Amino acid sequence: MATPRNGGLTLKQQRFVQELPTASSQKDAALKAGYSPAGAKVEASLALTKPNVLAALAAQNQATTSEKVMSLLKRKERLSRLAEPDPEHPDPMRAIDILNRMESVYIEKAQVEQRIEIVVHGFFGEGTPLPDTQPPLAIEGKAGP
Repeated sequence: MATPRNGGLTLKQQRFVQELPTASSQKDAALKAGYSPAGAKVEASLALTKPNVLAALAAQNQATTSEKVMSLLKRKERLSRLAEPDPEHPDPMRAIDILNRMESVYIEKAQVEQRIEIVVHGFFGEGTPLPDTQPPLAIEGKAGP
């Protein structure tokens, strides 16, 4: 188990707090903080339930809030202007990509493979073909390795 450090946060939690504002997702922040790819999404969710992590995020947010820092709305407006093609910014794709990430437009995809055993309980004996005219049968599913 990692030893708590600054403010009761582990080193990975500190990195997670630092990465979260600029990461494309909570999982991405956890990966950048050093969590394993297999557990990053779960670790990010767990971290966001811990009072010390939430307090560190609030403190970080407060520290970065000032009149000199653009608000989220101002950043979106500026990026929207950059997304419009013009001679000074001939390639708007970067601004559009950033806007899409801010709005969580991108969907994380994961491929899941699992063997499922299906047991059918009905009126017919084992190996008997089911006619199309019978009422629906109860289907019971059981996940397996």
